Amino acid sequence: MARPRDITKSEIIDAARRLLQTRGCNGFSVRDVSDEVGISTASLHYHFPTKGNLIAEVLGQDRAKMNERMAAIESEAETFAFRTQLMNHYFSTSSKEPGAIGPAVVAVVDLFTLPPECQTEVQQWFLNMEGWLTRFAMQARTTGELPTDRPVDTQVSEACASLLGAMLLPRARDHLSPLQASGPRLANKPHGHTRPPGTGLP
Repeated sequence: MARPRDITKSEIIDAARRLLQTRGCNGFSVRDVSDEVGISTASLHYHFPTKGNLIAEVLGQDRAKMNERMAAIESEAETFAFRTQLMNHYFSTSSKEPGAIGPAVVAVVDLFTLPPECQTEVQQWFLNMEGWLTRFAMQARTTGELPTDRPVDTQVSEACASLLGAMLLPRARDHLSPLQASGPRLANKPHGHTRPPGTGLP
């Protein structure tokens, strides 16, 4: 049932972001979003004609926020290591939803099942991050911070992997937290079979 007030476009986008981050691009429907904010699907389609339009808007806003943070970090830090450290912190703390993950990382998993406008946003997100890292990696090579005996694209790929890992880690921790209390007991419990010590057998 619709609420007795107008629902803003930003509320719709925020609801879609929460669903995207926790369910994946293909794990929710337009009706799920409309139910989340309390409007009819017809009203939602007035703002976003297709689900692809809505997801693309989420990804576009996520990219804009990332670009804004990268621009700020440029003046906050002088070394490549410190800049990537600050970006790692941004990615690992930017989500407020338990079990959530960065929208762009979710979207890249579903990339080839998404409409063209969503694919374009995902690709642009990664190009922005990769370009930012490449610029400062090249600078770090000239100052001696990064070695020059390895290809710069390899160094940038490793930095990208670190940043993506920063987005994945909080989600893994959320899912593993119920097991932490029993961790030592599980770690010491034999799995399937035991072997005599010193035999070298698996």
